[in-house]
Amino acid sequence: FKQKTAYEIRLSLVGSEMCIRDRPILEPDEWYENNGHKSGVVYACGAVEVNGWLFAYYGGADIVTCVAVAEMKPFLKELLASKTPKLKNIRIKKK
Repeated sequence: FKQKTAYEIRLSLVGSEMCIRDRPILEPDEWYENNGHKSGVVYACGAVEVNGWLFAYYGGADIVTCVAVAEMKPFLKELLASKTPKLKNIRIKKK
């Protein structure tokens, strides 16, 4: 179930005079992003690049903290080619 009023995380590539790319890179698609205090909401908490990978930390439905990843070079290549790169959610298994 996806609400019409969902909040998404967007990425903007800014040129010298205007925003030349503005695309959603993460939308509330998972059940844990759509069931909680703020259903249908994902919000950025921070991002880091480690060894060529982008790790984007975000909150979902105001109840969970998550991380999504993308390999940096292909991600930027898609963005520059006017495509919409997406981050992929990863699950960390408990020991």
